[in-house]
Amino acid sequence: MENIRRQIWIYILIAIVYGAGLDFVADFFQDDIRHGFYIVLEIFARLSYTIAVGLFVAAYVTTRITQASAAKDKERLDAIQAAINADVFDSLFKSLTPPDLFDAFKEDILRKKILVQEAEWDLCFTEEQAGEVKLIQIIEYTMENLSKEQLIEPMVITVVDSPDSRLSLLSAYGKVNGDEWEYQKNGGLPDNMRIEALEVEKGDGERIQINLEIPARGSVKLRLEFEAIYPERVNDVYFTKYPITSGRIDATFPPEYEFGVFPSMSGRMILEYARQDKSKWKLEGVALPKQGFAFYLKKKSQL
Repeated sequence: MENIRRQIWIYILIAIVYGAGLDFVADFFQDDIRHGFYIVLEIFARLSYTIAVGLFVAAYVTTRITQASAAKDKERLDAIQAAINADVFDSLFKSLTPPDLFDAFKEDILRKKILVQEAEWDLCFTEEQAGEVKLIQIIEYTMENLSKEQLIEPMVITVVDSPDSRLSLLSAYGKVNGDEWEYQKNGGLPDNMRIEALEVEKGDGERIQINLEIPARGSVKLRLEFEAIYPERVNDVYFTKYPITSGRIDATFPPEYEFGVFPSMSGRMILEYARQDKSKWKLEGVALPKQGFAFYLKKKSQL
């Protein structure tokens, strides 16, 4: 195809030069317009220019067709290469691991389109009347869309009272591409959020759904604030739906209590700082989907 385009451009150049030469010769006979040779030269000159224009159009169309064909060929080759890579990867790891383990690894990790970064858990414990403990928990993180398409990711939060705690969502905030939305308890709901009442065995609850629109290769920043009331001591857990690559826990509590974390994840949760009423923990490594940590708060007299 490249040789054909090159030949067309050569023919265009020849036609233009030939037409110009005929025009130059015809000028010698211009004074005698009745001269038959002048008319013949003019006809061939105009014909040469017409051929040049036609060849130019042909060259342009050929170039456009070639570019379109190359783009389609590249898409087909990319698709074939991706399929080959996937088949090679599947074949290799299936030969090294049990099928059930490989399927779980592929579903929970390889196919995930969302990654969580800069996760922060701010846990503030206070002692209430009748020996209860109140926790104000603020969770902040960034959700990264790793795919080349916009995602609408539903975040579902189930808030149900249990014998161990009473939980409620106080506020929610999100920001994506400069657009912000916010929710406050007992306030109006943003367009991307809805709350449904739930009837459970030992009380009432709520099902909260937040639809997050995350642009291709973009991110959304989230901030969730919860309140939980525990009788006397705290034993609770947090598990993630998405891979987490960086995170930290900041906990403050009354000095007569002790706080601790039990990680259950691929990475490690390292104690960076501790004093009588405060401790800080940092995630080293990653937390994979369905992994997380347990935390407790107990009076030192109960240890």
